[in-house]
Amino acid sequence: MDITTTATLRPGLLRQTYTSFRDRMFEGSFEGCRLYLNVDPVGEAGVTQDDVVAVAREFFDDVVTRCPDAPSVPQAWCWLFNVVSDHFVFNLEDDWIMTQNCRISDLTAIMSREPNLALLRLTRFAAGEESCRQWNKSFIRHGDYYECPEEVQGMLGFSGNPSLIRGDFLRGVGQWLVPWGCPEKQIKRFVHPIAANRDHVTRFIQQQIMHVILEQWTYGVYTKPGWENVVADAGGDWRKDHGVDKLHGREHW
Repeated sequence: MDITTTATLRPGLLRQTYTSFRDRMFEGSFEGCRLYLNVDPVGEAGVTQDDVVAVAREFFDDVVTRCPDAPSVPQAWCWLFNVVSDHFVFNLEDDWIMTQNCRISDLTAIMSREPNLALLRLTRFAAGEESCRQWNKSFIRHGDYYECPEEVQGMLGFSGNPSLIRGDFLRGVGQWLVPWGCPEKQIKRFVHPIAANRDHVTRFIQQQIMHVILEQWTYGVYTKPGWENVVADAGGDWRKDHGVDKLHGREHW
């Protein structure tokens, strides 16, 4: 399995994230996994990109890195989503914590049974017996997971939450990402110009192609009835402690 991580200069937070997912999801070991790691040069003072890579090598034997001179979330995603080669990819940013025990093998089994399922994301929202609210919409229980309603797949099907993603889907959308603007917003089924000073014709064509790709798949959330959440966002606490804020609800480097 390939694992993709977008990281910044926060080695302690990355170590906490990898420890949590290794112990609570990967049954104590990332053996057999290849890590693709992008480390952007922004974060804690006095920390280098090599420090972050060193933390990753504590957990993974096979690590492929990209350490750019300037930070850019869109460029990081463009690289990550186009270099993966495995059938399944687990996308994990550097600031999430597992709150439940669940096995990655259970998720791969579901996706193996559901060939049109693009991904299963781990949610930070509570789940009921028959539905799980994701922001302001209800995902309906579909056996062992909760399925995104067709009418909101373009808005809520994909997210940056920790997710098991089918490699074919990831490579399909990855080749059409552009290295500017929020990558999550690019993977949507509607035309959404990113910036007024960019080529809107190029953006329109890109979004039409993305629309065709996205409508071929279904999207799910993995949780269990009664669980309050599966993951928690540790990045919010870090930003509060370090006086860092988001721009329009997302990181802006």
